[in-house]
Amino acid sequence: MTTIDLDIAKKARESKDPLTVRFKGKSFTVPKNMPYKIFRKLDELDEIAGMELILDALLKERKDEFLELDPDIEDVGELVEGVFKAMRRKVGEAAEDSSDS
Repeated sequence: MTTIDLDIAKKARESKDPLTVRFKGKSFTVPKNMPYKIFRKLDELDEIAGMELILDALLKERKDEFLELDPDIEDVGELVEGVFKAMRRKVGEAAEDSSDS
């Protein structure tokens, strides 16, 4: 029987290593994932409101500071994509570690 262990994946996402984003000389610490409920809300929103929701989830109280640096849409896309890449990398590492034991 094949087992998909979501606990291993979650443990990897909750790693203590912070994810740091640097933009125009400033550093921002962001979570390595976002709650699924955010993605469910995206269907109800237009693109701008959806991006605002994602930035709220990632940058929290520092969102306005980030926006004052005048990112373009590609900068915001790189931020979101980078979080997803970091999350997938951590999940893959955790899966490899569990198969070694």
